[in-house]
Amino acid sequence: MTQKFLEQLQAWQDELAELAIDCGCAKREQEAVLLRAAHALLEQAPLGWRGHFAGGPSLATIDLLTAAGGANAAALALVEGRCCYMLSHGPQGRHIATVAVEGLAEEASSGGESAALALVGALASCLAGQVHDIDGVYVSGMFSPSLRLN
Repeated sequence: MTQKFLEQLQAWQDELAELAIDCGCAKREQEAVLLRAAHALLEQAPLGWRGHFAGGPSLATIDLLTAAGGANAAALALVEGRCCYMLSHGPQGRHIATVAVEGLAEEASSGGESAALALVGALASCLAGQVHDIDGVYVSGMFSPSLRLN
């Protein structure tokens, strides 16, 4: 791993961490902006991660879905086929999502005002957290499979 790659990975993870926080605090009215941000970050994934998120929905698809009131469908389009996920809805209206990405030792959970915000927040948290390269070369953190729930 080169120093440049590690710096790019860290910058990408920093942006993902900010997105995760934004999703947890956002209102439904901000779904479209945050879905676009998630799409952009997945498109900018560093080498080693690009292939994992290749073939995802286009930005035009994300925009069409959100414009039609389908923010949940847009968020699902970002993760389906690329990640394992669970969605829950609490009695007080808060949504919770858990996302596990193949190649990572841990999953991440996040809450949001909508399922879309929770799902994008969990995906961003998972990618921003403890990470190793998708090919199995560790970049940071410790491998701890016992922390996976699924």
